[in-house]
Amino acid sequence: MKAHLSRILFSLSAIGSLAFVASASAQTVSITPSATACAAAGGTITITVALSYTGAPSALGFSVVAPSNWTFGAAGGTNLPDVKPGAGDTGELDFAWVSIPASPASFTFTVNYPAGLAGNQDFKAPTGIFRISGVATRAILPDVLLSSAAGTSRLVNISTRAQVGTGANILIPGFVISGSGTETLLIRADGPGLAQFGVSGLLAQPSLSVISQSTGNKIANNTAWGTNASAAQIASVASQVVAFALTSGSADCAVIVALPAGAYTVQVSGVNNTTGVALAEVYEVSSSGARLANISTRAQVGTGGSIIIAGFVVSGSGTEQLLVRGDGPSLAQFGVTGALAQPSLSLINQGSGATIASNTVWGSGSNPAQITSIGTKVGAFSLAAGSADSAVVVSLPAGAYTAQVAGVNNTIGVALAEVYEVP
Repeated sequence: MKAHLSRILFSLSAIGSLAFVASASAQTVSITPSATACAAAGGTITITVALSYTGAPSALGFSVVAPSNWTFGAAGGTNLPDVKPGAGDTGELDFAWVSIPASPASFTFTVNYPAGLAGNQDFKAPTGIFRISGVATRAILPDVLLSSAAGTSRLVNISTRAQVGTGANILIPGFVISGSGTETLLIRADGPGLAQFGVSGLLAQPSLSVISQSTGNKIANNTAWGTNASAAQIASVASQVVAFALTSGSADCAVIVALPAGAYTVQVSGVNNTTGVALAEVYEVSSSGARLANISTRAQVGTGGSIIIAGFVVSGSGTEQLLVRGDGPSLAQFGVTGALAQPSLSLINQGSGATIASNTVWGSGSNPAQITSIGTKVGAFSLAAGSADSAVVVSLPAGAYTAQVAGVNNTIGVALAEVYEVP
């Protein structure tokens, strides 16, 4: 899979403003920089500093600490500080006003960053200073201006092969889109198309629906992809994303949708309540500020070729840290009947066939505390202490992988396979 994304994002978190509020006799000063996107090959970004205050400070200033090998460029605007760094300065960058501009005011400054950044780049804000009535006060600022320049790895394609039953045992993959903007996706439900890969017991005529989890509304649906008004586009896009071709006139299903950030499910069932093995697929076609973040699949776990096989592709540079789970007993809290009593989870590298990680009984691993902590961080439901659910935490480079969920000793039942991107 080709590397995805050619830029990094320099951004502020929800609380990520460089700010200090200093007060005396109801006088306050606040300074808040923001930042823009920048290219992964190295270059220059511009930071805007917005200044506002009440009262009459006679001097004010602040300092920031640039990441390693970042250099100061130049300041611009009409409200420049009287003290500012020189071109090429590194480390702590100091700014101060003696002649205070009228509130509100702003100025910009540029910083140059190197190519090949990996890992978070912290743009730290250690101190702020203000002077009122001849008394200077120095305030410690939190490290809150952050650059998310952590490589470009991300989830781009997901798929799940499983046994499609009836009622609550149809195939239900879920996915979450994070960020802003939209994701254009090719979503397919393959049944007859799997015959070319030697899969037996296929679902003869799948039916595909895409559902918004927040509203419950059906966004798109299809049976027999060639009946879709955009059949030619579906064939072209499938080639673009390197999906296997669907035979003209086959009963496989496909839709193309553009979706904003949110949680969605893909429901694959058999026409007239037929059953069999099917493959649900979600391919990223294009993205404008959004990305696939989490995937999950609930299905009936059988034996042999009828276990859950959830596939995903990591694209880009660097590595992607993921929480991968195979849930069985914990589904009882959601009213799921016939849950798989003891799931076994294996994470496989599709390129080499090697098993990267495996687990049965999540608390028996070497890192149950980390699994719990990350689960809370990504918003996953809690696993009960001592439960037979399975979980691993892995950091993966670009490549194609499968998370396989089977029953210990060939037991069967309903299970949930989950893959969470760890921010």
